[in-house]
Amino acid sequence: MSTADPRPVFGRESALGLLSEAMLHAGPRVIHVHGISGIGKSTLILEFAAIWRSKKRTVLLLDGRTIEPTESGFQHELSRQLRISRPTLGSIVRVLSKKNRALVIALDSYESLGLLDAWLRQVFLSRLGKNVRLILLSRFAPAPQWTEAPEWRGSFRSLELGPLDDVAALELLGSLGADETRSRAIATFAMGHPLALVMAGAAAPISIAAAFFNPKNVKSDIQQT
Repeated sequence: MSTADPRPVFGRESALGLLSEAMLHAGPRVIHVHGISGIGKSTLILEFAAIWRSKKRTVLLLDGRTIEPTESGFQHELSRQLRISRPTLGSIVRVLSKKNRALVIALDSYESLGLLDAWLRQVFLSRLGKNVRLILLSRFAPAPQWTEAPEWRGSFRSLELGPLDDVAALELLGSLGADETRSRAIATFAMGHPLALVMAGAAAPISIAAAFFNPKNVKSDIQQT
């Protein structure tokens, strides 16, 4: 996940609103966002981070694809971002306990960290103050232990990120310089899939884009990545 300036986000106002609840004093401790590849999870969390960092709030972005899926691997990366020389859970707890306001640790590509799911739920969060919030972004829906356990009732939220509606799709394509006729043609076959829209919108002639970006092919190819 790149930490460069995020692309403009279209049609995700309600999703950003839900994520922003994590910054409220009484907000949920864990928010799980899931959806197929290319649906915009990384773009969404980058926009969320940009918004709240501009307000001087702490948002730590971790990419599950670059972290060893072990307790020590997770602690090492989190310690690196917190500038902790000794990557232990105790050191992390001490640093984060000094934060008075709600802060977010976002784990993108969380499906790569499946082996850590129980540890994060049972050990990591139990050691930290309630001001520390997790946002998990994954291809897969949350494990039932998050949604069914009584202790997480009211503290856990889940969101499935779906395709963009027609209005948002046309706004995205317009931002890429596509004219109205071309935008409507692309929106019809891309079926609201953000990555397909971006790739087709940046392609040359609409006939070429349509040939390569049949929506079934796009989703099939992307899910294999």
